[in-house]
Amino acid sequence: MRLGFLNRHSATRGASVYLREGLWLIHSQAETEAGFSISTPPYLAIPEHAANAALGRAVRQALDASESGVPTPDPDDEGSSRQLLELVGVRGWRKFARTASLIGVNEERGRIVLEPWRLKGPPGNPSFEPLPDHDLELDDVTPEALGRSLRRLSKLRELESAAG
Repeated sequence: MRLGFLNRHSATRGASVYLREGLWLIHSQAETEAGFSISTPPYLAIPEHAANAALGRAVRQALDASESGVPTPDPDDEGSSRQLLELVGVRGWRKFARTASLIGVNEERGRIVLEPWRLKGPPGNPSFEPLPDHDLELDDVTPEALGRSLRRLSKLRELESAAG
């Protein structure tokens, strides 16, 4: 199971957006009764060069599916991350994470914040951590603007990774 970032901002809704090998991979986040977040459906794959509005609509779908107060799963249950890995045909988290970038999407009372994350940890146990001072609060929350902002942050994310 992958722990998420939903509770980091006490958001009411959250989604994860990965960019990996020409695909945007999007899923919802749910906050458990224990207070941490987990990956939940829908699990969506959008071509990297799809229109901004299509990308934004997929993220909106994931945000709309986000829940809080879901039962806390068994710590050894990897079902939620397995669905994401199956979507792209990868068997393990390490292989997936080494070739992905991550942007967290948090929404509370109509306000959306995009939060880029960077890869950290040893190659055998990769994880993500927030990229300091790069959060982006959106004034325009239309699908077009959301997709455009995700693209802009993904480029920043790649430059930061290359420089880091």
